[in-house]
Amino acid sequence: MPKNLEVLILVENSIYRRDLIAEHGLSFWFKYGDEEYLFDTGQGMALFENAKKLDIDFNRLKAVFLSHGHDDHTGGLRQLLSINPDIDVIAHPDVFEAKYSRNKEIGMDVIKKDINLFRAVKDNKEIYPGIFLTGEVPRTNDFETKSKKYTIKIDEKIQIDTFRDDETLFIETNKGLVLLLGCSHSGIVNIIEYIKKLKGNDKIYAIIGGMHLINAGEDRIKQTISYLKKINFELLIPLHCTGFNAVRQMKNEFGDRVNVAHTGDRFIF
Repeated sequence: MPKNLEVLILVENSIYRRDLIAEHGLSFWFKYGDEEYLFDTGQGMALFENAKKLDIDFNRLKAVFLSHGHDDHTGGLRQLLSINPDIDVIAHPDVFEAKYSRNKEIGMDVIKKDINLFRAVKDNKEIYPGIFLTGEVPRTNDFETKSKKYTIKIDEKIQIDTFRDDETLFIETNKGLVLLLGCSHSGIVNIIEYIKKLKGNDKIYAIIGGMHLINAGEDRIKQTISYLKKINFELLIPLHCTGFNAVRQMKNEFGDRVNVAHTGDRFIF
């Protein structure tokens, strides 16, 4: 049976509260039933200060999920492990590969042997009752193309990063599914289509996180919004890498169903 879900934006690019810190990155704390979890860790500069101000105790965490291996989503992991060394770390195994953006290294500073409890997830899986990871997301359209900006080193060979490690968390609630996105490098439309395939007729209630439309052309933004118009969602919270232009157009199209949220905002489902 679905449980109550509480989601707190611990780290995000923007801030409205004067006692918190913003940074280019993303991290969610969430509580599902009686258990507490983390989804991504930001760059690590804001995570721990914000947690202290928001009364989040990392020793209480059951697990941390990593959406992908970029440092603006994994930078706080090393310090988190020093606080809670036996926390479950759940991610695709490719998170440990060297990753680059225009030849600048932007991968994790943690290697697998640094983690006591690592669970590799390549395929869709129910990690805990009611909490799912997509695993690798199939690419089913021709407008959410991969960027040549991002590369990855596998077996000492540099290649275009296809983001096999890009995973989305989706959680069952009494109102429907709540999706937590990292950067949506797989494409937000591909992600939602895959979750719909996995969950059949389950309602998608809320979509929260980065959608990586910040450098997208007008055609891709319009096709994305056109697709979202077909989804009977109730709440859309575009964050981090979605980009001002895409957020503005989403707000114009969907009105109050779009919440322009910031670090420290909390949502209860």
